[in-house]
Amino acid sequence: MTVPLVILVNNNSASATEIVSGAVQDHDRGLIVGETTFGKGLVQTVQPLSENTGLALTTARYYTPSGRLIQRDYKSISLTNITTSAKFPIIRRKLSSPIAAVRSPAVAASRRTLSSPSPN
Repeated sequence: MTVPLVILVNNNSASATEIVSGAVQDHDRGLIVGETTFGKGLVQTVQPLSENTGLALTTARYYTPSGRLIQRDYKSISLTNITTSAKFPIIRRKLSSPIAAVRSPAVAASRRTLSSPSPN
């Protein structure tokens, strides 16, 4: 039995969400709907240093089953101007990472429904 699968994402979706969404895309198993995801595809390990400081080292990277790196490209972005509300362009499925989503009018309606107070 095949069940339709839709994953809702936004620009704050990261890490495990992106891994699962990427696998769904790569295997053409479902539809990713919403905004382009955050693009956090690195694992960092912090090595403690003196005086309550530490050094974060990248120790692994997340890839989709087809080999797409999930980490967003920071080469063209000024790290001094990054904010959590930065918008990145929406792209269609099967393109470069971060995980791309398809825009849908249903997403806005779903967000309104999910963020509305419960009538109970």
